[in-house]
Amino acid sequence: EGAESKGMAYSCVFWNESEGAAWSNSTHTACSCSHLSSFAVLMALYNVTLQDTFESVLITRVGLALSLVCLFLCILTFQFCRSIQGTRTSIHLHLSICLFIADLVFLCGISSTQNK
Repeated sequence: EGAESKGMAYSCVFWNESEGAAWSNSTHTACSCSHLSSFAVLMALYNVTLQDTFESVLITRVGLALSLVCLFLCILTFQFCRSIQGTRTSIHLHLSICLFIADLVFLCGISSTQNK
């Protein structure tokens, strides 16, 4: 739930957003809730739209693809350059592999967020 004053939108949020309520004036914002967990007041100075623009999707996908290429090159370097082998290189290799997998999963699943 939310309130508005002077062009700003306020929302009391916690894990179950629908149970909170807010009121606001020019100096104070108050939330009421029926639980003892943490909550916060979120403030938006303009209307927030959740639709992705073509530019943001393109930048995200190109950035992730570039990151995957660079991480793959790092993995190859750390794995096959015998002159730099050691404990630190092994740690960097495993870190690069983890980041590569995380980027790949994110890139493959970025558009799979709707309910089926």
